Amino acid sequence: MHDVADRNDRDAIGKVKPNREGLTNVDIDKLVLHWKHHAGEELLRSNIEEETIRCPDNMDDKAFDDFARECLEATFEIPSSWTETTIKQKLYDCVKKCIKKKWTLVKMGPVLEEHNRLRAKEQELTKRQKKMSKKDLIRVNDEVEQERKKVKDLERQLKQIAKEKEYLLTRLTKIAGSKLTNNNPDIADLNDDNRPTKLAEKFGQLYDDEWTDSMEELTEGELRLDDRAAIGFLLRIIMV
Repeated sequence: MHDVADRNDRDAIGKVKPNREGLTNVDIDKLVLHWKHHAGEELLRSNIEEETIRCPDNMDDKAFDDFARECLEATFEIPSSWTETTIKQKLYDCVKKCIKKKWTLVKMGPVLEEHNRLRAKEQELTKRQKKMSKKDLIRVNDEVEQERKKVKDLERQLKQIAKEKEYLLTRLTKIAGSKLTNNNPDIADLNDDNRPTKLAEKFGQLYDDEWTDSMEELTEGELRLDDRAAIGFLLRIIMV
């Protein structure tokens, strides 16, 4: 691990050239933040374009080192007051601070790849689920409509059966009544006006109305007959 860091440090130091015109003071911590800022912009741009985030494959990824160094060289100027020794020392300190962050990015690579794979799979499953949900909704609506038609058909059949039942009960009652009363004097037909009870009712009504009125007329009217004579008179009228 230390051999890799030293080799990366030497490669980075060999690439940097002092610039005689520029800043007079540099903060190494700000230099690291400056690298993180530009590298973060590149990573963010890659993410917005829905590409795989730029991460080093390993600690010996020279292409990633060149990418990070170019981001710094494009905007950072080495002060003219720095000696070659100072430049190497400052750059060595900067590289040491960046190695830890580079190692973090190396470990992030597989995680980000797995994240992108899972996100793509999730998006595919979401699209598939939406399609299935729409199909399922259409299928359920069709099934509900078919069940409604079945319910209406069953209600119609139930009403028809109820009518037929009422008709059959009425017929059965008439048939049973006619068979019971036919040639059977012990059972009276309620629809027969000449059955004994009906005749008794008629004679009772006749007695209450006509017979009583006639008796009152014969016994209390101008004739003033006694009861026996009045009854005999009325019996002769009935028998004629």
